[in-house]
Amino acid sequence: MNPKYAAFGLGLLCLVALYAPGPRDRESPGLTQTKNLQHLVDVTRSTETKIGTKKLSFQLEGANLCRQAEAGDKNPLTSQSVALWNETVKGYTATEPIGCNYDLQVLPIIVDNEKGHFRLHLGEKGVAPMWSVAAREAEPKPDWRSLLHPLLAIVIAILFSRVVLGLGLAILLGALVGSDGAPLAAFSLLFTQVKATLYSQWNGWILVFTCGLIAMVSLMRINGGMAGLVRLLSARVHNRRDAESATATLGFGLFFDDYANTVVVGSTMGAVTDRFGSSRAKLAYIVDSTSAPLAGLAFLSTWIGYEVGLLGTQCQALGLDLNGYALFLEGLGFRLYCLLALALVWISIRSRREMGPMLQAQRQAMMTRAPIDDPSDEAKDETGPSPKASRAIIPLAVTFASILGFFIYRAQLGGISPDLLSLVGLREILMADDQALGSLSLDIASILGLSSLIGLLVCLALGRLSPGETSLGAGTQIRAMGRGLHEVLPAIQILVLAWILGGMTGTVGTGTYLEALIGESINPGLLPAITFLLAAAIAFATGTSFGTMGILIPIILPLAMGIGDVGILIICSAAILDGAIFGDHCSPLSDTTILSSLASKCSLDEHVRTQLPYALLAMVIALLIGYIPAGLGWYGPWAAIPAGLLVLGGSYWLISQPIEDADSETLEAPGPAASHPP
Repeated sequence: MNPKYAAFGLGLLCLVALYAPGPRDRESPGLTQTKNLQHLVDVTRSTETKIGTKKLSFQLEGANLCRQAEAGDKNPLTSQSVALWNETVKGYTATEPIGCNYDLQVLPIIVDNEKGHFRLHLGEKGVAPMWSVAAREAEPKPDWRSLLHPLLAIVIAILFSRVVLGLGLAILLGALVGSDGAPLAAFSLLFTQVKATLYSQWNGWILVFTCGLIAMVSLMRINGGMAGLVRLLSARVHNRRDAESATATLGFGLFFDDYANTVVVGSTMGAVTDRFGSSRAKLAYIVDSTSAPLAGLAFLSTWIGYEVGLLGTQCQALGLDLNGYALFLEGLGFRLYCLLALALVWISIRSRREMGPMLQAQRQAMMTRAPIDDPSDEAKDETGPSPKASRAIIPLAVTFASILGFFIYRAQLGGISPDLLSLVGLREILMADDQALGSLSLDIASILGLSSLIGLLVCLALGRLSPGETSLGAGTQIRAMGRGLHEVLPAIQILVLAWILGGMTGTVGTGTYLEALIGESINPGLLPAITFLLAAAIAFATGTSFGTMGILIPIILPLAMGIGDVGILIICSAAILDGAIFGDHCSPLSDTTILSSLASKCSLDEHVRTQLPYALLAMVIALLIGYIPAGLGWYGPWAAIPAGLLVLGGSYWLISQPIEDADSETLEAPGPAASHPP
């Protein structure tokens, strides 16, 4: 059967399943009213309105956003809105950089409901500013149907190799699920999600960062930088194992960000691993396995701020004698999945053994390997400059230095004195509040995007300034960048669709439904294991680790304290982070999974199929050796880590096979003299 028709047929079955049981249960009227009033409060505090007969513009801003509210009448809607307003102000004062530590008069407000619209009057009706929002109907409760669309995308991507089609159908199905099967409402929801994705500053800068690095690598290929880098790396690479080890080492060196890791390592090391018969699937696996698992563990990374922020909020709410960093560090010993996933990379490389679909991919790569010539031949343009590694190293170094420089600048704007020689100082830099550079907010995404553009400009300049050689013209460089971006266009499409699907999944309530399946009657000792499996399931189904953390940390940690103690809470916090990273590591909907396949030039379905057995092996051992015994109090992390490593090594040796006996021979790479005889 044609895979396209099979995918459409599967989508049709999901559509039938959506409509067959009838409409879903809806939330209570009280909850719907609370959501409407909270929406009204948010709109009042963030948007402009008109006032008076001349329709003058008016907007709350500055100190007015710190002011508490009081009821202007005895309407129950007003009383409820006042409570919501004051709770919102409480949250605002906790995050507002300048603080709200000064006396302010209260704001009298009146709220009513007229003709299907909730209205908030900032004083006397008809005189004071007024905001209005349309009343929303009761939303359907998340149920098993909220799992249909992510499962549809995953099945089509894996079974039929139609990733874009699977994502597109899943987005349409998710819109129907979110609108309870109403076509017009589904179209409105779809438009909202697409608009939110396309107008997201975060998504935009991540695309700038990705495209900037891809364009930079394309320039390195024609200016001799890639050829020089490959020659430099190949000087100590003599066989497939050395090539894969060099790839993993470079991945560990780029620990600070998973996006930078995947794009840079995958793009630069492909020529090296190809020469020694290592498959693109193995390259994608190494790249992916040293990105999210490593960034999630690193003390200084673009992940740590988000992780510590969520943990710190719960520490304060629960009154714990811990801050976010302390809880993060306490849980490091229980992060067994990340540790085992990183260890498995080296075990598979050094043992020269593979398992599952990866074994076939490696054997095929060995059979089709091209003869080993000059290390720079694959990366050098015949008419371009001579190989010179500095033309690749300098732009990458400038990009990294720019990232660090922007973080230091952001910290200084936030009043933090950065200490680069202190680990505490580096943490403070990363944890500094986002600041503005003119009209630009210096968040992590914008810092990455700006840094990649700076590195790209340096790469362009190096191509133009080639002493003693013919410099590359602007037209040549533009065409090279265009070719590189054209190659990644399909993957960019997948990435944008995955973002839309992630937003749709949050709207539908997939994570909420999965969390609700657990119930509250749980043995405290088994809570860490259940939490780990739940986080892994949500992250794999949704493709988002940050979303999974944001869903589960506020739910699981209070539950852990309620039925257990601080020890259970620490293990559960590690289980959430570990399970979320499992999904980010290997879900076909994850951005790092997509970027790894993109940068390594390995199809997404092959990358997922070949990597999944390795991720599942690490996950099962982390569950059986780590989270179950630790939760039950049998032993702590210092016993779990060595035991897990021993079991991992033994298990891998039993289920893996040697790639090829002949591969044990060293394949020497000739030096320049051998490639260019006198």
